[in-house]
Amino acid sequence: MRLTTNIVWVFLFLSVLFSCNNGNDYRMYLNKAEELLEEFPDSALKSLDYIVSPELLSEKDFHRYTLLQVQGKHKTRRDISKDTTLFKLRGYYDKSDPEKAAIIYLYSGVIYKAQDEYEDALTHYLNTERLDKYLDSNLKAKIQHFIGNLFFQKRDISESKKNVLSWHWIIISYMEILKM
Repeated sequence: MRLTTNIVWVFLFLSVLFSCNNGNDYRMYLNKAEELLEEFPDSALKSLDYIVSPELLSEKDFHRYTLLQVQGKHKTRRDISKDTTLFKLRGYYDKSDPEKAAIIYLYSGVIYKAQDEYEDALTHYLNTERLDKYLDSNLKAKIQHFIGNLFFQKRDISESKKNVLSWHWIIISYMEILKM
């Protein structure tokens, strides 16, 4: 009887111990993916692959996972035209994290562009303008680049030049700030 009770206690202790560790492992993988995303997007995606059931994550962590997945796939030139799960995140970060909201609108535009839905892509790129005061110069430049590239692909050269010039001035402004 005592042996059975001890075995049950050991089993319960190990179950609690391993369930706690497994619950936090996914955050480690999310953090690692964020660290690696800019320089090593393929490694970031591999880190995300260790999360076996992303649908079981908390809402906040699932949104983070989804955004990192789309960004990593885009940076490694993989097809993201079917990654419309990102669309469900629009509006989620508008008040809590405007920078992430802008990134979500930006990548929503990228998805629409991959689907050859240029008007929807432009709408989402331009939707980031309302969040402009919260964005750093690098993200503003990236948004302007995507808009200019979209116009270039549509062969609207006059609009493309406007956005390239706007992007150029953002870089000059940013370099002036660095001199200070």
